[in-house]
Amino acid sequence: MRQKVTNKKLINWSRYTKEHSGATWFPEEILQKYAKGRILDIGCGGGRHLVCIKNFKEKYGIDLSPLAIEKAKKNFPSCKFTVSSAYNLPHRSDFFNLVYSIDTIEHLKHPQKMLAEVKRVLKTNGILIIQTPNYPIKRIYDFINWLNQKKGWRKTWRDDPTHFSKFSYLRLRNLLDKYFKIIEIKPRNILLENRIKPIKKLKNTFLGRIIGQKIIIVCQK
Repeated sequence: MRQKVTNKKLINWSRYTKEHSGATWFPEEILQKYAKGRILDIGCGGGRHLVCIKNFKEKYGIDLSPLAIEKAKKNFPSCKFTVSSAYNLPHRSDFFNLVYSIDTIEHLKHPQKMLAEVKRVLKTNGILIIQTPNYPIKRIYDFINWLNQKKGWRKTWRDDPTHFSKFSYLRLRNLLDKYFKIIEIKPRNILLENRIKPIKKLKNTFLGRIIGQKIIIVCQK
């Protein structure tokens, strides 16, 4: 399945899946903390995050890449995977208790359309979890990781051309606030936090949210 980049170029999401085969890391304890009832992963890729959520039978995933969905169905047959757009979720209203989307919203030209769909399929008091790169500080992390390319972190210092919606912490918070009640915000990964212990304390501060590589926001319908 393809999505327009410009009038002349298309994204082949199956090719993108091959070139970005590693699943994005996410704190599994956050997913487990809010897991309840029916669960949906938007932009599920190969389905690894769904499988990490224990003791839940009704787990669903959607992705634009047929290759990713084929892989997910093969590896995790207990979950229900569908090739679908985040703009038109193939589920009835008030269906899910938890919806999450890890490093997906930045790939959307119209993220508000996804949020409207999420609000539709979430039950009252249902939870949405979003993680996305934190611009503009994200570009500094890109450059640092590129310098460490011997470890295989990044092959180029350039930004991902499929990132159409580049969110800062404040921009993402303000957008989500239009659709949901925000209940938790935290940065993921602050430079040198594992080497300089006091830096970890910044994670619960406004400054930490500004300088974190990625931002995680938990919302409630």
